[in-house]
Amino acid sequence: MDEIIELLAGPEQTSLEAKAAHQELAQRTPAIMDTQRLVALVVAAVSATSTAMAAGVQIVTAAVRIAKLIQRIAILRKPKG
Repeated sequence: MDEIIELLAGPEQTSLEAKAAHQELAQRTPAIMDTQRLVALVVAAVSATSTAMAAGVQIVTAAVRIAKLIQRIAILRKPKG
């Protein structure tokens, strides 16, 4: 994963300012990727919940599904380490 992040941050730089910008971008990239993953999870949950409700699933059951999703998101958002 580190190699992919380095590639996304761009080519190796020579000036101090460019090196600092490269390093900052490389440090911020994992958080951006996590956020994109969370958005995809939320969209999938809303879609699945809407489909379930259209099929006659009770609102309480749909709410439980959303609560489980929020719990998974909270686990993903916890700082590593």
